[in-house]
Amino acid sequence: MIIHRQFRMRLQFLRIAGRAGKLVPGGETFPQGVDIPGNFYHWNLMYIEGKKNPVRFEFARNVGLQGKTGFASQCIGCGKCEQHCPQHIQIREMLKKADKELRPLPYRIAMPVVRKVLSR
Repeated sequence: MIIHRQFRMRLQFLRIAGRAGKLVPGGETFPQGVDIPGNFYHWNLMYIEGKKNPVRFEFARNVGLQGKTGFASQCIGCGKCEQHCPQHIQIREMLKKADKELRPLPYRIAMPVVRKVLSR
């Protein structure tokens, strides 16, 4: 099986950054709390499994409904993540693409509503 070059680079970044920690090598968290590894993990999973909606649901549950959200749309574009990436991945650009695919309009509308209901 041939793995696309960008896909391999994203997987490498996941291994380096650590999925749960959201840390850059200096030990500081990514600005705005964006869960870069989590976003990339679920984005890749959509194509590995070939099932978009179940993965979107998992993404909503794991990234969107936790204490603080880690959506790619929270990225402020500072480039800090790209400075620390040993693969020199264009993370800011890829986060925009991942967010569009992981959170289509129905998910963008539903997640804040579900968060409010669950917080009661």
